[in-house]
Amino acid sequence: MKKSKKTLIAVSALALRAAAPTPAFAQILISCAQDLRFGNLATCAKGALILTANGATSTTGCAVISKTALPAQCTIKTGGVPPTTNVNVQFTAAFINIKNGGKNAKVSNFEMIHTGTAVAQTSFTFTPTEVSNTVTIDIGGTLNFNNQTLGSYTGTISVTAN
Repeated sequence: MKKSKKTLIAVSALALRAAAPTPAFAQILISCAQDLRFGNLATCAKGALILTANGATSTTGCAVISKTALPAQCTIKTGGVPPTTNVNVQFTAAFINIKNGGKNAKVSNFEMIHTGTAVAQTSFTFTPTEVSNTVTIDIGGTLNFNNQTLGSYTGTISVTAN
């Protein structure tokens, strides 16, 4: 019988501010009230935990989730003068390595979804009106593990708006 080990995984959805280029003082603000949390895992081999932006989870390989996984949640709104052009929101990387001391795990396949969308995507384009009314996006991703050591793994993925 193989031993299992628990691993706590959290990824910050780092919100970056980006000024829209057209008006001199237009600014888009992104703030994230909830980090992407894969929860506590008991893993015994190579596999993955898939956490969709709408909160559904599935696993490949050997993993047991012992604490609820949660997608990140961020809001996008104007800060001051609203933009006059569309605003593109996207991730700054296709994957990140999250760390626990000298050990790494990979998080990939980031996706986002917002109210009214049927399909999660890696980027969205919002109209100035949508951003002026505040948009909430949920973010998911895939944690890839390979006999991870016990501990808490953390990392950061950036989301930009311009």
